[in-house]
Amino acid sequence: MSTATDNTASAHRIYQADVNDYISNFYGTTFVFTDSIETSDKDRDYIIRAVTVGTDTEARGYLVSDAADNEPVGFIDIDHANHVMKMVDMATEEMDVIEDLDEDPVFTEIKGNLITLVELGNAPEAQSRGWYVIVEVIVEIGDNFWGDIPGCGSTQVETDPLTLEQHCYKNCTIKKKRFWITWSSTDYQQVVDCP
Repeated sequence: MSTATDNTASAHRIYQADVNDYISNFYGTTFVFTDSIETSDKDRDYIIRAVTVGTDTEARGYLVSDAADNEPVGFIDIDHANHVMKMVDMATEEMDVIEDLDEDPVFTEIKGNLITLVELGNAPEAQSRGWYVIVEVIVEIGDNFWGDIPGCGSTQVETDPLTLEQHCYKNCTIKKKRFWITWSSTDYQQVVDCP
C-alpha cells in the first residue's frame, strides 16, 4: 500500500455552504447523501454521511462533519475499481492518496464501507476497551477519529566534537488519523533549546 500527499490544492477552507458544490465538482456529476452515522473522539462529535454518486448503488464518498456546527472536517473518496482512496482535509484541501487498498486487510474486511468501520468503533465493547480487532489488526478508538496528530520524544543532545557546541532536538512524528486508523506517519526532527 502506498501513500502520497497532494499539496497542490488551493489551501482554503471548505465551509458547509460550499460542500454540495465541492462534491459535485469533485465527481463531475450528481450525488446524494445516503447513510449517516455519528461517532465521537476525545475532542469532538462527528457526523459521517455516505455519498452515492450518479447511478451507483454503493457509496463512493464520505463526508465527515463536526456535529456541533455541521462544518465539514474531511472528505474521503473511494475508487473501488482501482483500489484508491483520496482523503481531503476540508480545512486546507490537502489531499492524501492511498493506493493498493485491496492489499489492506482492514479495508478488504469492511469491503470498503467506512460506515461499517464506524459501527465497529461505536460498539459498546469496543468503546469500553478503547480498541477493537479486525482481521488481527488492532484499531485504537477514542483518541482521535480524524486529524493530524503530532507527538515528540525526549530531547536529544548532540555535541560537535570539534567545537564542543551542543545542538538539541526531538524526534517527532505526525500521524494522519482518519476513521481512527493511522494511514501514514511522517518523522521529522524538531530543533529545541538545550536544557
